Amino acid sequence: KLGAFVGPQLGYHLNADDNTNLTGDAFQSAPVWGTTGGVSVGYHFSDIIGVKIQAQYSQQGTALNVTDTEGEVTRFTQQLDYFKVPLMVGFNTNPLQKKLVFAFFVGPQFTSLARALQVNDNPSADLVPDPTLITRPSTFDLYTSTVWGLATEVGVDIQLPPEPLAFSIRYRQDFSFTDIENKTQEQTFSRNGELVTEGFWQFFNGSNGSRRALTQALTSGLTFGSTYTLGN
Repeated sequence: KLGAFVGPQLGYHLNADDNTNLTGDAFQSAPVWGTTGGVSVGYHFSDIIGVKIQAQYSQQGTALNVTDTEGEVTRFTQQLDYFKVPLMVGFNTNPLQKKLVFAFFVGPQFTSLARALQVNDNPSADLVPDPTLITRPSTFDLYTSTVWGLATEVGVDIQLPPEPLAFSIRYRQDFSFTDIENKTQEQTFSRNGELVTEGFWQFFNGSNGSRRALTQALTSGLTFGSTYTLGN
């Protein structure tokens, strides 16, 4: 079975240090909208059980609302694009008996970072407002290049004429198991005539000063597509 799909999705980064909701917490993360699309190849062992692999391009990320000492909030948006390759096993109602087929798929997903940008709603704002800053990693280097996770989707296939063709609607969600932030990245400052190196993500540590928590990516959305079944 060959297929193609596209649709809107909501991206979000889960990190306990960004969502403590404590009074005075300077950093609060928020979801952002993006799009996803790709192609799939599947094989059914029977009328109701099969597997499929997808090649997908996903535009996602997160937003970080930063509150300065004067109470002004600046929204920094991390725009992250990924190549995703999920391998899923699925179950569906018998397509030989119904024109409307319900399907569910789940499986592991390999993700590779393709692009990373940072934008904010206040061009004069700087995420690290320190005039002693000498070097800082690129936005791309701040994130892990490869990530493993889990992908799921549930939806319906509507049979169309000619019979091998179907229109598909899916609710899709994926979740990363591994940390999407590259915690090894450092930045350099000039202080009192000396160069001082600090971890970049140290700036976003928890309210109690502990090491920054694991950051995981979550995306969910609807996809619309078509499939063509070979051999019918």
